Amino acid sequence: MKGASWCIAAALAVGATARGVQAEAQPLSRARVGEWVEYHLGGGGRGGYLRLSVVGEERDDRGRDAVWLEIEVADHPSFEAPLARMAVLASRSAGLTEEGISRVVLAPGAERPAEVARSALASLWPSRGLPRPAPPGGGQGVEVGRPRVISTPAGPVRATPVEVRAEGILLQRFWSSAEVPLIGLARIEAPQAGQSLDLQGFGTAASRRMPLPGPEPGSIRTEGPEEPRR
Repeated sequence: MKGASWCIAAALAVGATARGVQAEAQPLSRARVGEWVEYHLGGGGRGGYLRLSVVGEERDDRGRDAVWLEIEVADHPSFEAPLARMAVLASRSAGLTEEGISRVVLAPGAERPAEVARSALASLWPSRGLPRPAPPGGGQGVEVGRPRVISTPAGPVRATPVEVRAEGILLQRFWSSAEVPLIGLARIEAPQAGQSLDLQGFGTAASRRMPLPGPEPGSIRTEGPEEPRR
């Protein structure tokens, strides 16, 4: 379960930051099937690449509108041999929370995908893992800058810097961008922790890259052509 926990920790860190910067209830509330985004995670003694993609939508077993979100963690930007892959069915309203996720399909390394029993879902939530960036607020000084075009490995994007300071020290800088789908984040900088997250690529034509086990994988509705691995 270690790879799964790191997948969730990475996705939670990015998702929590997106909620704080954009002041939205959940990044998944507006997500469209086909949206995908990739990031490079650096610093803190651990580096890697994170891919999030929305590959389907349906109602979960509680009748809530939900999306299938694929999460991939790899040590190479090609994602040819991911360290771990997950597909989670998450409520649009509750998002990537214990309350929001009702199904998890896991494939650590080269293993075949297998659905995690409902009774074991709680064990996937890491008590420790990636340090989670704190959203702006909590009594800290927050300054919103002017939108500007910044360079990223995915190309130039227009983004707005949001700086979080305490006693004059820059703790975190977030770059929020409406041009980036799914969670709207172009970059996170945490100089005091020596950590960073940089946009590597994004698009709107993702489809399922991880097959589901069981006799009825067709319950996932996908859109768009299959994207080749890059």
